[in-house]
Amino acid sequence: SCLIWGDPHVLTFDGARADFLGQSESWIVKSNQVWIQGRFKATPFTNGLAATDAIAIGGPFLNRNVLIIPALETGPITWNPQPILTTFPSSFDADGIGDIRYNDQGSLVDNAMGNYERRIVHASLPQNVHLQVMRWSHHINVRITMTKQPGQDGQCGNFNGQIADDSADSIMARVGLMVPEDQLLFSHRIDYRPVSPPAPCMGARRAGAQAACQRDRPGIAGAELEACIFDVCNAGERYAAQDAAM
Repeated sequence: SCLIWGDPHVLTFDGARADFLGQSESWIVKSNQVWIQGRFKATPFTNGLAATDAIAIGGPFLNRNVLIIPALETGPITWNPQPILTTFPSSFDADGIGDIRYNDQGSLVDNAMGNYERRIVHASLPQNVHLQVMRWSHHINVRITMTKQPGQDGQCGNFNGQIADDSADSIMARVGLMVPEDQLLFSHRIDYRPVSPPAPCMGARRAGAQAACQRDRPGIAGAELEACIFDVCNAGERYAAQDAAM
């Protein structure tokens, strides 16, 4: 699986951690058949840092149809580009090529999120592509499960079994920062806005962020703990809990 969460952080198919902080529309998965793109925008809570605002799925494997799943405040879920799943819970037959469900069912990283309302989209699509998208007010968390595609690349990595070549710099060097205009699945482009990494979170501020992360996600450690600390330091304690839902 590939996970995308927070401001935004990516855990690639090969298990590398990469962070993409700027505002853009970028390739999440790019292959000849499967196109998955992300729109990353600053939110009212992230102090200029981007979060995943919406995800678009299309390409030949969907017969050129396009599914867009945005954050709750961004707009409705759409299919070509008609609103779908307008009630909760609900389901949608994607022209006989996919099944899309919208409910509160889904795996959580831990049980700490059990008291939060869950709005989760489950998309089962051709070629064993499955997505689980947790919709929050101003951002989404995404889990993509799929089999490796020939020539695959994007922010979820190149799926070649090598962690070392899935750094953010390596991925951007291979696929670029922005999706070309003639390949964009979204109906319009947002302004590209680069962001410099924020100052390190240190001292009492870091200790408070770490305590919030460990309170909401007991047992969190390593790269996931560092990602949670980053989010809480730069966007507030709501992210300690919201990052726990994948």
